[in-house]
Amino acid sequence: MKHILLSFFFVAFLSCNQATNSTKNCLPKEKEKSLVALGQLWGFLKYHHPIVAEGKLDWDKELVKIIPAIMNVKDEKEWKIILDNWVDSLPAIEVTQKDTIPLSRVKVKADYGKLFDTAYLNQRTIDKLQFILDNTQAKENHFIKLNYRRTSNEPFVIITNEPTYDDMTFPELPYRILALFRYWNIVNYFFPYRDLCDTKWSEVLPEMLPEFVCAENQKEYTLACLKLSAKIDDSHGGIRHNDTTLFYEEYGRRKVPFETKFVENKLIVTSFSNDSVGIEKEISVGDIITSINGEKVETVVERLLSYTPASNYEVKLRNIAMRILQTKFK
Repeated sequence: MKHILLSFFFVAFLSCNQATNSTKNCLPKEKEKSLVALGQLWGFLKYHHPIVAEGKLDWDKELVKIIPAIMNVKDEKEWKIILDNWVDSLPAIEVTQKDTIPLSRVKVKADYGKLFDTAYLNQRTIDKLQFILDNTQAKENHFIKLNYRRTSNEPFVIITNEPTYDDMTFPELPYRILALFRYWNIVNYFFPYRDLCDTKWSEVLPEMLPEFVCAENQKEYTLACLKLSAKIDDSHGGIRHNDTTLFYEEYGRRKVPFETKFVENKLIVTSFSNDSVGIEKEISVGDIITSINGEKVETVVERLLSYTPASNYEVKLRNIAMRILQTKFK
């Protein structure tokens, strides 16, 4: 067994010297707070207010229209008034008799985050949201379909009528915020394992906002989306896009002619591929890779963990091992 250092211009999903969005500090805390309130309010109304839930409004468009107003206000009092007026702009709801489900039967209870916190919304706005909760019960939702006759391989909750905006490879700011709000709210209301995530889901929204707001190009936006998808701590998480150029630019098209996996947190050579002629003279099965291009493997792993969706640390390491030795150089 040898401890070996690899030097072949390894390119991981994040380069060593790339400045991450979180270090840019382009989003002041007060604006972050207003966007947290907006994102949670937008999602609440999307799934609770009957006019929105029935698809009678272009709810994406309404969000895109209000974001500049929220971003440009000078103080908390102003954006709270804007949000209160936004709720008032929707048709009034009549008092109705609502069927209730005993809390003992609810497996995953709703988490309304900051919506009922006067630090984020005025009390009169909170009262209006409580009235909506108490007097509406949507039988169907334009954005959600419940698949009661599903097979074992089909989802129970199907997300519907969500525009994909395929022409936006790097969306403008309002649409980047829309992407974050949409994903965060879907997970918040419909992901059955939300409470098993390592990070409390209500804390994910303020954590990820700077990543989406401060993204300056397609690469940074894609990384923000990947990091967000990894927050559910599920191997089924991830992102898909038709443009493979960015993927190959970051990961590379080529891979070393041998396989590796992590054993006791060490990157071990486990086998050789068919085109590994001559490599056996330099590397043997069982060798431990300690450094890649002068960077310790532990450092590379630490950087990639945030972008690797998986249910536990061991599975994250398994997935990282599949790509850690890809390169765009011969």
